[in-house]
Amino acid sequence: MRAIFVKTTIVLGTSIVVGCASKPPVVVDNTPLVRAAMVTTKYSSTGFKGFMAQEGTQDSYTFPDKRRTNRTSKFTGSILSKIGGAQSTSDIIRMDKGVEWQVDNKAKQYQECAIGDCNGIGNFMSATFDAERQGEFESDAEADNELPPGCVITVTDQKFEVTKTGQQRDVNGFPAEEYQVDWRYNARDEEGGKLENLFKINIWTTPQTAEMTEALNVQDTFDASYSVALNDGYPDALTKALPRDGLALLERFFLDSLTDADLAKLKGMMANSPSIEGFPVSSKTKWDARNTTCAVEEEPEVEAKEDELNTDSLKGLLSSVSKKIVKQELDKKTAEKVREIELAPIFVYTVDVTAVKMADIHESQLSVPANYKLLTRR
Repeated sequence: MRAIFVKTTIVLGTSIVVGCASKPPVVVDNTPLVRAAMVTTKYSSTGFKGFMAQEGTQDSYTFPDKRRTNRTSKFTGSILSKIGGAQSTSDIIRMDKGVEWQVDNKAKQYQECAIGDCNGIGNFMSATFDAERQGEFESDAEADNELPPGCVITVTDQKFEVTKTGQQRDVNGFPAEEYQVDWRYNARDEEGGKLENLFKINIWTTPQTAEMTEALNVQDTFDASYSVALNDGYPDALTKALPRDGLALLERFFLDSLTDADLAKLKGMMANSPSIEGFPVSSKTKWDARNTTCAVEEEPEVEAKEDELNTDSLKGLLSSVSKKIVKQELDKKTAEKVREIELAPIFVYTVDVTAVKMADIHESQLSVPANYKLLTRR
């Protein structure tokens, strides 16, 4: 796969303009070429229960203290695929400057934040967060996160197990072997209502070859310093099993809801699990969840706004996404369709690596183009 670059970027350094009166000028990037570790991937997501399903490609260019990631993506669901259009975004992380930029190349605009303070996702979740900020989705955070009086939730089962299956196969030209992660978090209330979270993660890793060594050493150096800067404390077992985007999804909708004690216990189990050896070239994460804890008598339903989507809690997400999809699929609004939505996974997230190598990138690509508009700085 080839890298996706900004088509008409005015950059630092000398530029030569080539063209004629009848065509837009072509801007040539004459900034120096610099050597980077390049990893190319393709990814897909079912979205949340089918809402905002998406697929795309990603190229990351990594240095010991900086990284640029270019993404192309498109919606694949029955509704948004007809109106969403293709997206082109970039994340630029500058450890040497203590700053991150998230860039929308189509709109020529970006946001700036301190290391770790951006959304850090850039895939379909960034569209969700953008919609939240613009007021397209409404929610009642206080009501969704507040338990009924006297409601007590008790954790009944929590585990994180890594197993090397012994299965082997070819993944995009890489000889790979399989690991499976079984991750569960279950609880119940005093009335027998259950909260069930089940994560199934399949990872295929390849041995590090001589050709990959330089690129992976650069990746490891950057990842180590970036993890320290994020200070999230997640052990290698999780960060190796999940791409950073996938981890951000779980933080937003699951990990951030755990108590400090439960999160510390989970991190301990992760740290003590068997190591995942080799470089991950394919991963598939499936998250199933059910929540019937602390059920309260339903209030008379008030007509919801057309674009209402609750992203403040797992229970609110499950409820609002199901309602939204049913409304979008009015012609399929049957008991079978409702049941299908209820039983569908929260999301399935798949990533496949297609190339790992050292490659050249123009130095200008490590900064935001001067003609892009700054939206927010935080």
